[in-house]
Amino acid sequence: GNAAGILGYCVQNDYLGGGDAISVKDQLISKLAGSSGQPAESNPDYVNGTNGILSSSSGQTIDLSTAGLKATAARKLCGKILDQAKSMF
Repeated sequence: GNAAGILGYCVQNDYLGGGDAISVKDQLISKLAGSSGQPAESNPDYVNGTNGILSSSSGQTIDLSTAGLKATAARKLCGKILDQAKSMF
C-alpha cells in the first residue's frame, strides 16, 4: 500500500514521469484493494504514501516532503521505489 501511495506522491510532485509510474501504481492499488476488499484510500499505509511518508519493513519512516531532500535525491528515491514496485509483478 505504501509503495502505491509513494508512487502517486512522486508523480504528483514531478519526481517521476507519469506513464510508467501511474501504470505500476494502478496495478498496486488493484492488488491492494483485491487483497483487503476495501478501497486503497482506507489503507493507512497508502494514505501515508500519498502524503510523502515512506515506510520501511522495519517500521522506520521518512517524510519526503519535509526531509530536506533535494529534488535530485527525491527523484532517485522515487525511481528506486518504482523499480522495486515493478519487481512485484
